Amino acid sequence: MRNSLKIFLALLLAAPLVQAQCPSYKYQPEVLVNYGYATANEVIANVNDAIRGVGRTHTDQTYSSGPAFVSVRYYVYSCMAFGLTAGYNNQKGATIESGVGTSPVTTSTYNKKVVTIALETYYIYNFRKYVDLYTYVGVGPAFTTHDKEILVTAVNALPSATTSRTDAFSLHYTPIGVRFGGRLGGFAEIGMGYKGLFSTGLSFRFGRPWCKG
Repeated sequence: MRNSLKIFLALLLAAPLVQAQCPSYKYQPEVLVNYGYATANEVIANVNDAIRGVGRTHTDQTYSSGPAFVSVRYYVYSCMAFGLTAGYNNQKGATIESGVGTSPVTTSTYNKKVVTIALETYYIYNFRKYVDLYTYVGVGPAFTTHDKEILVTAVNALPSATTSRTDAFSLHYTPIGVRFGGRLGGFAEIGMGYKGLFSTGLSFRFGRPWCKG
């Protein structure tokens, strides 16, 4: 009797995963292309520079391509999907030293390229016709190449150039995203991580619809 009750409760808890309200246009798989603004690393760097204040070394980002990603996701249920994403971000800037009563001096320049590959898990928790609301989390390796050129200044007597490569895990969490459209649609997301604080893009769904309504 107890085992039967446990099985019944387990099925009851799992029911929302397999009996979610059927969307009007749901296909598998789906290809997404998106562009973001302000990754987590950029936000942290800006905060650190603000905390340091006058009289310290800080970086000035002069260019950023922005995080651009291509993703493929596959729906295992109408309310759950798994995906693979790959993206690229290129940043350029300078290292500036300043002191009290002295003019800021650019001592070096840098060029940082980041390639990210991650696995993502999506949960689509509300459906309307032509509208999907979702949340997701992703994790994967980020490969960074950092080129730095030391300039000739009163601080540095000799110029030099260095290249360093680092690998680290990168995270992303989007608490809310919204997609509009049927087979071809557009989407917008708010999150934190490798895809940026704000991201927009287009998606295309292949295959047959899960259901019609």
